[in-house]
Amino acid sequence: MISQLSTRQMSPAKCTAKLGIMITNTGGKPKKFSA
Repeated sequence: MISQLSTRQMSPAKCTAKLGIMITNTGGKPKKFSA
C-alpha cells in the first residue's frame, strides 16, 4: 500500500517522512497506514 503511494505520488523517502509525521500526530499509533 505504501509502496504504491510512494511510486505514484512521491519518492519512498518523502512517503516515509510523511508516514512518520502521521504516526507522530496520531500519538505513535498509525491509523490509516498499517505496515
